[in-house]
Amino acid sequence: MEVIPHTLPEEKLQEIFGAAGWKRLRMKYIKESGYNTAVYTVEKHHVAVYAGKDNQTIVKADRPKELLRNSILTSSLAAGILNAKYVNVLPLYRISQEFLRNDIHISRQVIANWVIQCADRYLEYVLTVMKDHQEDTDYHFMEELLP
Repeated sequence: MEVIPHTLPEEKLQEIFGAAGWKRLRMKYIKESGYNTAVYTVEKHHVAVYAGKDNQTIVKADRPKELLRNSILTSSLAAGILNAKYVNVLPLYRISQEFLRNDIHISRQVIANWVIQCADRYLEYVLTVMKDHQEDTDYHFMEELLP
């Protein structure tokens, strides 16, 4: 929570009440809720490349691992898309339209490919662990008993 004080300067108080003609009463507290829309950032990584003068060795500087090779998808963008799709139950065309309203051109086909690839690469292990745990327990929900 951000606290924003609002006070009158001493000169203004003296102008209104005269010198030492005022006292401060209890503060009045007002709470307001704010909403910030999504903030999109672009990360441009400059990767230094070095070559030896006496041989053909080429070395690149370390850089962060990519979530999907040769993709602009970052972990925060993937989290936002997966949240919109599976938590807020938005179809991919609406997610794509939301990007377009912010001048970001990402087609729903690209978003669908990202979702599928992330599920295959990163969520398959979680699903396997959950299934193994489900088989070890005596309690099941009705949806889990359906074929």
